Amino acid sequence: MKLSPYLAATAVLIAVGACGTESTGTDDSISAKARDNTTCHTITFDDLDLGHGDEVTSIPTPLGFDLDVTVTSESMRGVLYSTDTVGGPDADLEKDGRCPDCAGLGNILVIEDPRGFASYGDSPGGGTITLTGFPSSGSAFIERYTAVDQETTEAAVQLFIDGVRVGGSSGQGDGSVEEVLASSPSITSNAEFRLGGSGGVDNVKVCAGVPGVGRMTGGGNQLTVDGVKVTRGFTIHCDITLSNNVEINWEGNRWHIDKPLTRATCLDDPDVAPAPPRAPFDTFIGEATGRLNGVDGSMLKFTFVDAGEPGGKSDTAEILIWAPGDDPGVDEPVLSVSGELEHGNLQAHYDQPHGSNWNK
Repeated sequence: MKLSPYLAATAVLIAVGACGTESTGTDDSISAKARDNTTCHTITFDDLDLGHGDEVTSIPTPLGFDLDVTVTSESMRGVLYSTDTVGGPDADLEKDGRCPDCAGLGNILVIEDPRGFASYGDSPGGGTITLTGFPSSGSAFIERYTAVDQETTEAAVQLFIDGVRVGGSSGQGDGSVEEVLASSPSITSNAEFRLGGSGGVDNVKVCAGVPGVGRMTGGGNQLTVDGVKVTRGFTIHCDITLSNNVEINWEGNRWHIDKPLTRATCLDDPDVAPAPPRAPFDTFIGEATGRLNGVDGSMLKFTFVDAGEPGGKSDTAEILIWAPGDDPGVDEPVLSVSGELEHGNLQAHYDQPHGSNWNK
């Protein structure tokens, strides 16, 4: 268990009462196994019915959703640049120019220079390419992407998910091609590629799991993991139309959710085979923003796994909390606990029919 001096305590009490939920997925550091149960598609920009210089406004995918593409200004467009071009406006993006590593990339997505694509190619001032249209359940995430032509004097080609930075290139110079892994990619609203100068993106690997349905409860007088005590049981729902009450208490401190969960993805991990009663999922990945000691803006991330009856040592939990205002993509959590349950039982269930009850 990790506790910062800010949250020093001898025991942590977590009470999660039934009430309802909103939803989505979480970070691959705590859900890598669950993400094996996903379908992925790499956007190469070569399978669009578009060519060099054409504007890209939408991207179809085989994942059950299509993406919309916008850029930071109406005077600029997201357009394709063919790396097979010879003698085009930007040799840094051409395999036969100053980008030999561009061989095989085909079309990449760039921001058009406001002065005109034919003469200038991509914008030296950069900008933001925004993708929207992802499922609101948070079942989708971006695993990796390729950054092309990030000059050493320019800011990184960065990926932001719902406003949080999850990856960035290292600035390898003119004509560079770099694969970038995303660290915390689950998406509820949008993905932004922020370019600090010229260059573009390619090979955007988008994945999606199937959001689960059901609920998870805690049995026994208390659940204990790595010295953290989860008391009074809890009930959390996979359905995004519902809400839940989550409270975490320890000596002198109190964390309390003040709005619906921001992410709640329920997945069936093929490596987990819980005994009856059967349920449509076994892994609940959640995320929320709440108040820590009365101060808003503290983030919670958790993963609960029902690995079978009678619970205890077979079930696992991971809980992370950040101080108010801290960025999970940059700052260390003030609380980080994980492991098998020492007491108690996690139980996944089919949900019971009911309506949305958040704030009722």
